[in-house]
Amino acid sequence: MIDFSFPLCETYTDAIASSSLIKTPPNGWVSGCLYDRNGAIIALSQRFGGFHGDFFPNSDDETITTDNMIDLPVLSAKSLYLGHFMPHYGHFLVEMLSSFWMYDKFYSFDHFVFHPFVFGETYPSYLVEAFKAFGLPLSKIHIIKTQTILAEVTIPERLVKLNKSAKNEVRKVYQFLTHTLSTGDSHSINRCYYISRVRMSLRSGQRVIINEPFIECVLNKMGFETIYPELLSLAEQVSLFNQADIICGLSGSALHNCVFMRPHSLLIEIADLRSRDTTHPMQMICNNLSNITYHLIPFSGLVIHQENQLGSISITPLVRRIESIVKQYRVEQGMPNSTRAHSATLERCRLNTLMIMKNSLRLLKWVLMQKILRM
Repeated sequence: MIDFSFPLCETYTDAIASSSLIKTPPNGWVSGCLYDRNGAIIALSQRFGGFHGDFFPNSDDETITTDNMIDLPVLSAKSLYLGHFMPHYGHFLVEMLSSFWMYDKFYSFDHFVFHPFVFGETYPSYLVEAFKAFGLPLSKIHIIKTQTILAEVTIPERLVKLNKSAKNEVRKVYQFLTHTLSTGDSHSINRCYYISRVRMSLRSGQRVIINEPFIECVLNKMGFETIYPELLSLAEQVSLFNQADIICGLSGSALHNCVFMRPHSLLIEIADLRSRDTTHPMQMICNNLSNITYHLIPFSGLVIHQENQLGSISITPLVRRIESIVKQYRVEQGMPNSTRAHSATLERCRLNTLMIMKNSLRLLKWVLMQKILRM
């Protein structure tokens, strides 16, 4: 999964950025890449997609006609092509940033060029933070939707192939962000965090573990502090993961933040209904990049609605498994066997009640719909 070969980088004059097209699933695909002045595709500019459940394989023509190019808009001076614009946090972290390994040369470019992707063109705060850290001015960003001539363009290889592999050099990107953004006190023992999906579940209603509030409560008693990552800035997330001794959480993009964890710190992933007993390939790649200690706890509980990935996890066996993993890890690291329990805040109690009520209503709705469909 980790490729130790040196990244590729190519420069072209009068390259052509193609128009961008996106077809949504099912049978989705995306197009958008660069062609040389003769209309031949530049393979290094293509996104690797469609692998292991990714919904968007690329659908770029091998050649394009170069007739009537004289009327196309031109980006003069020097451009850097950074792939597809991805404001979705997980894809931003593992795909978009994987083309940023030339950050120490960003100052020498006049334009930073992207093709659009399925997540829109918004600038969430974490993206703005990252661009600022890398010295990439928002005023120099161009998201190309129609054919455009790039007078001179440099194309760094995208070092992550989603769900398949990553080049070792991408560690340099995460180490830079850790060095630039991480703040706080020096490392100490017993920094244990539970990364909650409660707020995201309330918002989306997808991949919901309806009794996650109870998981929060029992882990709080074990000394884990509950964290809602969507409430944190990028710098705060980087700092938290970098300073943590133990991170625990349900499967999802937030756990990709393990790329900022210190080597041999502990990540415990609780599987949900997307992948019940195996680690998702992209998570495994992130684990390998960070060289952490990792444990997957397979899903054990009630499947309520498979299509919507709605379920409930059996608390008692989960707690026993976490206790066993943590105890063994603390012994190996020479850490105390117990930590201070965190008291529940009024806000957390409100969230827990709200999630239980909202997911109960969702469940009731799905049950009624199933009965209606069978009538």
